[in-house]
Amino acid sequence: MKKITKTLLAFVCLLTSISLGQSEPSPKIPSAHLHAKQIESISGIYVTDIFNIEYAKGTFDVIFWAWWDFPAKDYMPQSTVELANASKQEMDFKHEEMIGQKYHAKSKFTATVANHFNVVNFPFDKQTLVLSLKDANLPLPQLKFIPDKENSGTNIAHIEGWDITDFRIESEVKTLNSGLGLPSKDHMTQFSSITAYISLKRSSYSLLFTHFIGFFIAIILCIITFFDLINRVDYALGAIFSAIGNKLILDSILPMEMQLTFSDKVQALTFLIVVITAILAIIAGQSFENGNMQKAKRIKVFAVTGISISSLLLIPLFILQAMEVI
Repeated sequence: MKKITKTLLAFVCLLTSISLGQSEPSPKIPSAHLHAKQIESISGIYVTDIFNIEYAKGTFDVIFWAWWDFPAKDYMPQSTVELANASKQEMDFKHEEMIGQKYHAKSKFTATVANHFNVVNFPFDKQTLVLSLKDANLPLPQLKFIPDKENSGTNIAHIEGWDITDFRIESEVKTLNSGLGLPSKDHMTQFSSITAYISLKRSSYSLLFTHFIGFFIAIILCIITFFDLINRVDYALGAIFSAIGNKLILDSILPMEMQLTFSDKVQALTFLIVVITAILAIIAGQSFENGNMQKAKRIKVFAVTGISISSLLLIPLFILQAMEVI
C-alpha cells in the first residue's frame, strides 16, 4: 500500500513539473514603455495626392509618405503612430531597415482627414490643409519628434480648382486635459507631433457663375418685371424661386459660418431686391391698370435704375472684399 501511495505521489509531482515547465510566460510589457531616456525621432511627411475636398463634411482625402529615423531598436512607430486628425486612415506599406547607427521606418498613408474650412470668402477663398502625426503610445518626455524639413514636401503643384502655394512642417506639442487613466499631477497628457500645413489658393473663379447664377438671374428677372407689368406676378415668382433654389444649393455644399460671408451678402442683396421689386411692381401695376401711366412710368424708372445701380456697385464691391483687394 505504501509503495502504491509513493508511486501516485511521484506521478503527481511529475505532472505538476511538466505543466509548470510548459506554461506560457507572462505577457511582456512592450519595451517602448520602459524607456527612461527620451527618444528623438527625425520624421517627415511627403504628400503625393490630395482629392475630394468637401466643405459640407469638413474633410479631404490625402495620400502621403511618412518616415522616422530613430536610435531605439525596440521602438515601433508603424504600430503606434497615428494621424491625429484623421476620421479614417490606412497604412498601405511598411518598411524598416538599419541605416548606419539608426533605424529607419517608412509607411504610405491613405486617409480621410477632418479639416476646418473658412468659407467667408468662398468662391475666392484660400485654405490650409493640416496633417498631424503623433505617437499614441509614447507621450512627452519619452518621445520627441524632430521635423525633417529638408525632405518633406509635395510633388503636386495643382489639384482640381486649386494651386498649392506653400508647404511647411513643424514640431508641435498636443495637449490633452486628462491623464488618460494614469497618475498625473497635472491631470494632462502631452504628445510630440509633426504637423504639415499645405496652403491652397483658388486657380479658377468659374464657381462665381456656376454657384451664384440663380441670384444673378433673380436680379435680372426683377428688372424685366417693370417692362411687362401685365405679367409682373410671373416674373416676381420666377425671381423668388430662382433665388431660393440657389440658396438651397449653397446651403448643401457650404458649412455654417458665424461670420458674414460673401455668399450671405449676395443672398441678402438678392432677396432685398426681390422684396422691393414685389412691392413696387404691385404699386406700378395698379397705377397702370387705373390709367395713371405717368406714375407707373416714374416707378418703373426709379426701380430699374435703383436695382441696376445697386447691383452693379455692390456685387463688384463684395467680390473685391472677398478677394481681399479692399
